Amino acid sequence: MMHGNGMMEGMPMMGAAGWIFMILLWGFAIVGFIFTVQWLLSKRKSEKEERPLQSPLDILKSRYVRGEITEEEYNRIKKDLE
Repeated sequence: MMHGNGMMEGMPMMGAAGWIFMILLWGFAIVGFIFTVQWLLSKRKSEKEERPLQSPLDILKSRYVRGEITEEEYNRIKKDLE
């Protein structure tokens, strides 16, 4: 003999407190996801802003200091830049 309508047999129906809990759980999950995405995007934006732009002359000076170019190359390129 079958009891009930066959749907969710053996599982008690969720009361009002259960539905409220479920809605709150999904709400916190969605809000948490939104805040996480916003935080990641703002972090990425701030990393881009932290790097100062170097002028070509600054790049040339740093290459000379690191020994990547000789003094003659440095002077020739510096003359071209000015």
